[in-house]
Amino acid sequence: MSTTCTIGLLEAEGRIRAIGCWCDGCGDAMWTRLIRNYNTPEHIRELLNLGDIHWLGARLAPNPGERHDFFEPADEVTLAYHRDDGKELVPARQFPDIDTFLKWADDCDSNRFGGYIYLFDGCEWLVWDVDRWRNLEVQLAYMNGKAGEPDNCFIAPCGDDCAKCPRFIAIEDEELRKLAELWHRIGWRDKVVSAEEMRCGGCSVGRHCSYGILECQAEKSVARCGDCGCHPCPKITGILDKSDYWQRRCKEVCSPDEYAMLEHAFFHKKENLGKLSRH
Repeated sequence: MSTTCTIGLLEAEGRIRAIGCWCDGCGDAMWTRLIRNYNTPEHIRELLNLGDIHWLGARLAPNPGERHDFFEPADEVTLAYHRDDGKELVPARQFPDIDTFLKWADDCDSNRFGGYIYLFDGCEWLVWDVDRWRNLEVQLAYMNGKAGEPDNCFIAPCGDDCAKCPRFIAIEDEELRKLAELWHRIGWRDKVVSAEEMRCGGCSVGRHCSYGILECQAEKSVARCGDCGCHPCPKITGILDKSDYWQRRCKEVCSPDEYAMLEHAFFHKKENLGKLSRH
């Protein structure tokens, strides 16, 4: 049986456009194609304009003069039901917000494509995992056994290193409860919150970005700050200033082991943002 999926794009004011894909909707090949070949809102809009597709290829369309149809497709060219098989166009569905999109995408009665749910939030691909969004590039690295290797895919838009973040890598609730106490002691929370609230699946449209970076990237349709003509900007300077303050604070209230853990994850923002700017 085919592995189906839903592919969505976060548009202005939180609206979502989405299509379905019938075959090969998960795994290394699919995830790699999304990340490498469909990584700008403009390109994804071209994909969505095709309507529902049978299979996602690395290429959106054949080259001029290249033979391509539903039964004799060109190499790595997406197969679209309307364009390539002559079926009636099923245009991209539109949703007013993420919750409405998820409710539809996860309902097998109303969405025959069901399966995996992907969303491009303006700067990165996310995959829905039971009850939260996860960064697709990070998930691909885990699947390929590269979770422990330094790689830019683990650097958050604000410069944090997700691969070393204790909230991101924590597994047991007891670990998260201890982190909740530490966060409260530092001042990152005004109370000791639950383990579930401490759990982090990475940056996503479903989470508030305290720095406003995700919203800014989505508004300017850039994948990373380094792609923006305004970079570096006051927003980045503000991030680094806040980081300096919290670094001093952590040195005051944390044990040496606690500080070392936080220092690796959160206090190399400048050099991490530099890495993102060079790619």
